Amino acid sequence: MSLLSVTVKKARFVGVQAQQFNTYVTLKLQNVKSTTVTVKGANPCWEQDFLFETNDPNTGLLVEVWSKGMIWDRALGYHYIPLPEVSYSNEVDNRQDGSGQWISLDSELEMRGGEVVGTKTPTGHMLLIDCRFELPFGKCDPPTGWKSLLRSETAMKLRAARPTCGSVLPQCRPTANRSFETRSKLDVKNFAKFDSNRVWLIKAEFADYPRMNG
Repeated sequence: MSLLSVTVKKARFVGVQAQQFNTYVTLKLQNVKSTTVTVKGANPCWEQDFLFETNDPNTGLLVEVWSKGMIWDRALGYHYIPLPEVSYSNEVDNRQDGSGQWISLDSELEMRGGEVVGTKTPTGHMLLIDCRFELPFGKCDPPTGWKSLLRSETAMKLRAARPTCGSVLPQCRPTANRSFETRSKLDVKNFAKFDSNRVWLIKAEFADYPRMNG
């Protein structure tokens, strides 16, 4: 499973009607589609982030730019990005700093076997987009070791001692400051606390209710 991170930044439109465009960007990867908000003008700015999951590294991301209309929307251009050409976030290139890359928008789609494989016929419109694959851990980010912690003996003992749904709760022992009694109704609040040894401790806090007379 790969994570594709896409940031739609801004666009530059040409033509006498460009200032009247009310545009949005649609991203399509396999069966998933995401859309930005609509922004008016010849130089719209979105700065919206999107994240896609994919198991097929040989497919591609289709970028579409549309101008919203009163009755129907009009396509301003397309751009197809093959995933094999997308860099990883740890690779050194001109997109590593998140500045993105200007891509040309075309007016026609190239099809093969019923699928989009490219675009052609430039429109003159440009879109600034940042597209990269994200790594589970960066080169300087050490693993957290959370899997080992969950399998540790301490974690297993804590899970075994944790009350389950429908189980009988133990009586609360008296403390130095306050005495507790077992009530017929108990409010159990489970929460996790992360200590300095990086061990998740599970704690059950019991809040007693006043007994009802009769």
